[in-house]
Amino acid sequence: MKRILIAGVAGAIVLFVWSSISWMVIPWHRMGKLPAEAAVAQTLRVANTEKGVYWLPGIDFSIDQSALTGAETTAMQDAWKEAYRQGPIVMIAYDPDGTSPLGIMKFITGFVLDFFVAAVAAILLMLAAPSLPGLPGRVVFVVLLGVYTVFGANLMNWNWMNYPLKFTLELAGDTLVASALLGVTLAVLVRPGSETGDDVDYELPAGA
Repeated sequence: MKRILIAGVAGAIVLFVWSSISWMVIPWHRMGKLPAEAAVAQTLRVANTEKGVYWLPGIDFSIDQSALTGAETTAMQDAWKEAYRQGPIVMIAYDPDGTSPLGIMKFITGFVLDFFVAAVAAILLMLAAPSLPGLPGRVVFVVLLGVYTVFGANLMNWNWMNYPLKFTLELAGDTLVASALLGVTLAVLVRPGSETGDDVDYELPAGA
């Protein structure tokens, strides 16, 4: 457990530093400003929109679908599909109260989340380490966790949520670099037998 905690803290530091560089120094992850931003914000305020995630064109799930006739359901679905084809398509994570973009709690929460990411990766690596080919194998193992995230999250959002491809590839690149840096860090700290104090790599017996 001590080794996992150490790996989690070290990994969190690496991820936190990389995230700071990725989002504050490297000129990517740029999200544009709406030309009519003030008008959009005012419309949302006037409508007393609750905090939540919204999709435009959206489906009104407050309507009791069971009370609709088959024709009404079909008409509603057809109208939504046509609006979707015509565009625009918008996804909004809306908070009517707002918050500080760079408040101290954001950084603290970010570091804690980085710790859990690193700790979980360290646990998985500890379980897999005896069957991996040395330090390079351990690095590749963690990088593959990043690849899983790229396909399971970044590209899924591109496909289903209409994220722009450029933005998606930037997120994917961010994830892969982070996983590579984390992989090197964890590969050094998490080795077969490290929990018992034996830091020497070993091979599984034949037939194990």
